[in-house]
Amino acid sequence: MAERLGKMVTERMGEHKLDPDVRRDAFTDDTKDASRPVSVLLKVSEAGYVPAGVTVRATFSRKLYSAELPFSALKRLAADRKVVSVGTAKAVRIPEK
Repeated sequence: MAERLGKMVTERMGEHKLDPDVRRDAFTDDTKDASRPVSVLLKVSEAGYVPAGVTVRATFSRKLYSAELPFSALKRLAADRKVVSVGTAKAVRIPEK
């Protein structure tokens, strides 16, 4: 069910595969250093697919992983047909019991 929902949302969004924070930076902030690395969560449609210039940091499944890439690559990922979504990678704190 979640996979189907993700596909429907992505199809409606067209090329807006980037989460709002990533999209805002990639398409409106020309002041950022294009070569600086950014960390993202990347979901792809083809198992094992890694776009050029992307360094996988941690794998959650064959279609979902955290990655590092140059800031300048964000627009290219938005246009990549095999990329389903690009989200911000954020640290998650697990509460102690």
